[in-house]
Amino acid sequence: MKTCIFINSCDKTHDVAKIYLKGHSKYIQNNSYKTFIGINKLKHDEKYDFLNYISCKASDWKNETISQLSILKNEYKYTNVILVLDDFIFNKKIDCTNLNFFLDQFKKKSLKYLSLKNHNESFLISLINKFYLKNKINKLRNNYPYYSSLQIAIWDIDYLINNIKMSRSIWDFETLKNSDNHYHVKYNYFSYQHIVEKGEWNYYSPIYVRRYIGDFNPGKRKVKKDLFGFLIFNIRFVFFFLFGFSLSRIRKFFF
Repeated sequence: MKTCIFINSCDKTHDVAKIYLKGHSKYIQNNSYKTFIGINKLKHDEKYDFLNYISCKASDWKNETISQLSILKNEYKYTNVILVLDDFIFNKKIDCTNLNFFLDQFKKKSLKYLSLKNHNESFLISLINKFYLKNKINKLRNNYPYYSSLQIAIWDIDYLINNIKMSRSIWDFETLKNSDNHYHVKYNYFSYQHIVEKGEWNYYSPIYVRRYIGDFNPGKRKVKKDLFGFLIFNIRFVFFFLFGFSLSRIRKFFF
């Protein structure tokens, strides 16, 4: 079983990946797994000894990602990838040597997908799960809305490619349920925050990046600032904290 870390990126998000790489370099201790990043043509000015580039023709997320994964599979012979989106910015140090346990379990259980994040639920369900879930790895409930969530996860590379082929978009992909063999960890392995939403820096991104990475330069990418959107953002957060996915109608109303 051959595994690598794959940062899902392209030239359109070069500015975001620039921040990601600073965070990766600062917080991720890794001597075990090669790290690759997807691009079209634009390499990063700063040199990172750990970084390897996977280049493909510019198109859309679906076709670019399939092309990049196909290179990892066919040219580098990887059977699994630890998939990371380029707008997941780390905030705590972690030694990737500890991933060996989860990769061993991935192979032993013949898994297709293992999320390295404890999937979000309401506060009450999360509290119950802390006592109810006995194992470090647990099966994802079948009716979880984002059954193929793109939070950082270990994927069987063939299964991942096939799922992307069947999806219409990155958002549609996360709701696919093509196997009942999806698992998640009890406790988050990595600590990070998602800083881009619908092509714009999120409301908290400037403060977050300055705190954990350093200087923040928005460049040409807009920062969400509208007051109404900020209120809705926080209302959604409160509703989810209280009710999780149980009040889907309310959730859809605020999206």
